Amino acid sequence: MLITQKTISWFIAWLITACLLTGAVSGCSNVNSSMSNITSETPHPALTNLTETLKCMGQAVNKGESKAILLLVDDFYDGTVPVVPESKILTGRYGRENGPLADGGKYDFEAIIRRTISQKKIIIPYSLPIGLIQEDKFGMLNPVYVRDLVKMYGAVAAIRVKGVYTQNDTSDYINKGDSSGAETKGSQGEAQLEYGLSKASRSLSLAVYLGDAFKNTVGAATTLTLNSYTESDKFSIGLGYGEGSMSFATQAKIKEGLHGAQRTLVEAAVLWALRGIYQQINFSSCFSADGPSPDATVSAYQKWLALDESERIKYLKLMFKELKQYSGKIDKNYDADLQMAITAYESEHDMLIPHTKSNLGDLFIQLYMKVDPAKLEKMAKQNDSLL
Repeated sequence: MLITQKTISWFIAWLITACLLTGAVSGCSNVNSSMSNITSETPHPALTNLTETLKCMGQAVNKGESKAILLLVDDFYDGTVPVVPESKILTGRYGRENGPLADGGKYDFEAIIRRTISQKKIIIPYSLPIGLIQEDKFGMLNPVYVRDLVKMYGAVAAIRVKGVYTQNDTSDYINKGDSSGAETKGSQGEAQLEYGLSKASRSLSLAVYLGDAFKNTVGAATTLTLNSYTESDKFSIGLGYGEGSMSFATQAKIKEGLHGAQRTLVEAAVLWALRGIYQQINFSSCFSADGPSPDATVSAYQKWLALDESERIKYLKLMFKELKQYSGKIDKNYDADLQMAITAYESEHDMLIPHTKSNLGDLFIQLYMKVDPAKLEKMAKQNDSLL
C-alpha cells in the first residue's frame, strides 16, 4: 500500500466523519478556542494595549488649565522575592529592592509620564541629591528642601509615588487542558489522530501609592493585578502498514512573558495615577466605546510580526502615502525618500527617537493605527499586481 498525501487527507476526512456520525466518546470532539492577548511582548517596541488610552488622557491633561505638579517617584520594589537572607533584612526596601521585577519600574513610570504629559503639567526632577532629601527616622522628607524644590520648579504641589510588586506565582495557579484522539486498526494497517489544547495562567500584582510629600500621608492606593497566559496547541497523526510507519506533528505556543506583564502594570499604574491626580478632568471619552481601541496596538504589532523586512518597508511607504506624507516610489527598498518622510513625521510629532532601518517597529505601529487596515491591504495587493 502506497501512502500518499491523498491517502492521509482521506483518512482524516474519514476519521472526522466517523466521529460525527457515531457521536463516539472515544475522544472525537470539536474544540474551539480563542485568546485575547493582554500585551504583545517584545523588548521593542515597548507598547501595550493601554498605550493609546494613555495618549488620550495625556492630551486631555495638556489641554487643561491645571497648574504644574512636582512628582517625586520612588523606586518600584520587588516584594515577591527576597534577595538576601531574612536575618539580614533590615527593612523591606533593603531586602527586596534588587529583585528581578525592580529593574526599572521607577524609570519606566517616569518615561511613560514624560511620553504622555507635558513638562508644564507634571515636573519630574532629573535627579535628587540623596543627602538633602533623605527620609528621617519617621520616613518623612525634609520639608524645607521640598518647599524650596516646589518653589524652584514653580509647582503648586508635591506628590510622591511608590510602588511594589506584591505577587509573582512561581508555578501556574490555573492549568486547563483539552484533548481528543482516535485510532483505527485493521488487516491493512493502522492509523491514529491526536489533538491537544492546554492553557495556563500566572498572576502578578503591583501596589501603587500616591502621597503628600509634606504631610507624609497616603492620599490614594491601589493594587493592580494582571494575569498572563500560556496557550499550547498540538496536532499529530500517525499511519502504519506492515513494518513501516510515518507520522506528522505540529505544535504552536503563545506565551506572555514577565517583561510584557510588567510593562502593562506600569502603564496601568500611570493611568490610575493620572485619574487620581486630575480628578477634575473628565476622561470618559478615553474609555468610551468609540474611544481608543485597546486592541489596536496589539493588532498593529501582530501585523508587524507577520511581515518580513522588505514587506515592512513597502507597508511603511503605503501608509505614509495614505497620510499624504510620501510621494515616492512604492517598493521594498529603504531609500532617501522614505527617510525624508520619516524625519518629517518625527519632527511634526515631536518624536525624540530617530528611526532608521533597524528600529522601525514603533513607527510602524503608530502609522498602522492611523490608516484603514482594509484599505491598506487593498492598496498593497494593487501595488503587487503592478510590479
